[in-house]
Amino acid sequence: MTLRGGKLAVSARPAGLLYPGQSVHLQGKTGSSAEVADSAFETRAEAELDDLAARLETASEALEVDFDSGNLTVMLPDGGQYLLNKHYIHRQIWLSSPRSGAHHFQIEGDLWRSTRGPETLRALLAAELSAALGRTIDLG
Repeated sequence: MTLRGGKLAVSARPAGLLYPGQSVHLQGKTGSSAEVADSAFETRAEAELDDLAARLETASEALEVDFDSGNLTVMLPDGGQYLLNKHYIHRQIWLSSPRSGAHHFQIEGDLWRSTRGPETLRALLAAELSAALGRTIDLG
């Protein structure tokens, strides 16, 4: 934004902003640590959500499970809905729970651990689903 002739003018393309479909290529930086970290996050997060979807589908016929485009939705018989997805910027898996609200999980070793406490994604989800269904749900 600039002030021209007493009027505020906004440039058509603010410096430093990317628009949908735009990308930045840094010369000589192919395979940089950021790209590798992004690739590793994508692979591990996708594998975690895919495995959870498979386990949830066999855990109970009462659950309606949908895994599409990196989003895992789990519907409870009472209408409650869990949503899990990948958050690329923070390299986390985010969980929206009808029971306990929002949770963010980041990878620590082989576990996705909550940023709010010591619980893991699988333990929290299994405990909440077990309580909701009145039977033990094991997510490994």
